[in-house]
Amino acid sequence: MVWTKMGHRDAEVTCKASGGTLVTIKNAIDNQAVYNFANQGGVEAIWIGISCFGNTSSSCFWDDASGSAVSYNNFPAGSIYAPCTSMQTGDFQSLQGKWITRDCYDYPGMSMLSPMPFVCEVPSTVKPWWMAGCVNNYNRYCYVKSMNLGMGTENRADTGTNADRICKSFGRNLPSIHSKMEVDYIRNLYNGTNTTHVYIGGQAGTGDRFNWLDGTVWDFNY
Repeated sequence: MVWTKMGHRDAEVTCKASGGTLVTIKNAIDNQAVYNFANQGGVEAIWIGISCFGNTSSSCFWDDASGSAVSYNNFPAGSIYAPCTSMQTGDFQSLQGKWITRDCYDYPGMSMLSPMPFVCEVPSTVKPWWMAGCVNNYNRYCYVKSMNLGMGTENRADTGTNADRICKSFGRNLPSIHSKMEVDYIRNLYNGTNTTHVYIGGQAGTGDRFNWLDGTVWDFNY
């Protein structure tokens, strides 16, 4: 829960910096849980992680790149859709837990007109016992930038093959990526640096087939 009131874009950026998104809600049980969590936090409304690009629920898409709200949503009947979405958590009992679309309040000079608190959704970052000493721990994996692998190690590789070889020499793999949230987490590791590209562990096969070098399933692409 972030109590600092922000416009929608700033709220999204804040969640991404933690390797997450504004909260995504895919069923009624989660909707009730998020409502309870925010209501107990003493706020009237929160931003949630869905943006609308038309006047139907099928035009509303989740921040985590998992698709549209057509299979589950909690918009009131007769909603008029606007770009950004909040959940009502206080007042107006008939609307409690409902999703209200509204302007994002991200225009210059407007961000303070109607900011609101928000809830971020992030994977667990509790370190398992085998990660003692891991600095960048995300969703039970440890991420190490090449420049931090060890003394004398080059922090650049001229090919993906050499990048893979360097990682394997330290008992590691180039990363496989399985969600938009993981993309944002890795990007955030390089915020404030001059790095513009990094090798990841994806490999092109035949035709349109791709695979991850660590053997995990190709279940996400970006």
